[in-house]
Amino acid sequence: MKKLLLSYVYRAVLNLVRLFPGKVGHRNLILIKTDEIGDYILFHNYLEAFKSAVRYKNYKIILVANVAWRPLFETFESDCVDEVIWLNKKKFKSDVYYRFNFLLSVRKARATEVVNLIYSRSIFFDDAIAWVSTGIKKTAMISDISNRIDPSENWDDKIYTEILDAGNVKLFDSARNRNFVSAIVGRYDLPSSTKFNLSKISADRFFDFGPYFVVFLGAGNPERKWNKNNFLKIINYVTTNFSLTPVLCGGPEDVPESLEMESTNAVNMKNMVGKTTLKDMFSILAHARFLVCVDTGILHLAAAVDCPAVGLFSGKFFGRFAPYPPEVSKTIYAVYPDFVDKMIQEKDPVLYDTSVMKNNTMNRIEPEKLYSIIDRINAQKPNLY
Repeated sequence: MKKLLLSYVYRAVLNLVRLFPGKVGHRNLILIKTDEIGDYILFHNYLEAFKSAVRYKNYKIILVANVAWRPLFETFESDCVDEVIWLNKKKFKSDVYYRFNFLLSVRKARATEVVNLIYSRSIFFDDAIAWVSTGIKKTAMISDISNRIDPSENWDDKIYTEILDAGNVKLFDSARNRNFVSAIVGRYDLPSSTKFNLSKISADRFFDFGPYFVVFLGAGNPERKWNKNNFLKIINYVTTNFSLTPVLCGGPEDVPESLEMESTNAVNMKNMVGKTTLKDMFSILAHARFLVCVDTGILHLAAAVDCPAVGLFSGKFFGRFAPYPPEVSKTIYAVYPDFVDKMIQEKDPVLYDTSVMKNNTMNRIEPEKLYSIIDRINAQKPNLY
């Protein structure tokens, strides 16, 4: 009921903003990328292609972006665009006045062209931004339906002048992004890698943990949380078999859980939960022996800094976010519940149905399933410390 009421409010705001006169600008390109940190990491290496494209020579490039990954953008890609309109997604969801003013600011940006860079689009978020934008040409990729309130609703014909096929649900996300950007800018030499140019970053702090591994407790979606007792079993296994210090990381919401883990376990842990910035995580992961975490943005950050990672996945979005193709990273190890392993082996098409596959099966993964992978990682050449 609440979702239905919100949908009426969102539609009303959207229609109200579109009543304001909107003028098409001269050589103004709006790029829309408002999804999460992990999504940005799987895209960031293609932003420069718009700036260098002959098609957009002498264009002003305006990026509409999620403020959650602002530190990453400002460190690595700020020279790829001319202006950024930052979106606070929490306020956009909860504050009608903020939503109205944000959409109005986009309308006043006077776009000539609009490109929506998101695969799982939503009429109440990125599609809404594209719709209120001015512009004689609006482009998006064929999307899935995972973010549609009503799967039967398709707004593409009302919003966009061009819909490109960049790949189906089975394709890894960075490959889809590469296909989409290549088709727009006419370049087919774009990289497969998601790696960041670490020469651009100078860590704010140095973390002297000695040889260590990272356990990241957080999950962007609460349904993907792995039980803390499972993480403790991993910590006990590693510290029993290898001379490595466990470093706990996560967001402020994970602090109580981390404190409980410390108090109920004799292992000496370095608790950095709620104490790190995104820039700190670059330094921590770049020097870690390996990372253990669920399917979340930090996993993709690990891949982007060459940190081996054991990632726990429910099976939802199989192919899109894992397994990692070897040309993108050879050090990300995807672990699934046993029933998903069976589905993969049998090539069950249900794997790709996001309405059937669920996030909340993460805790059906037993810690013991990770032990052989951890052994394999530690048998290889360690990261330089």
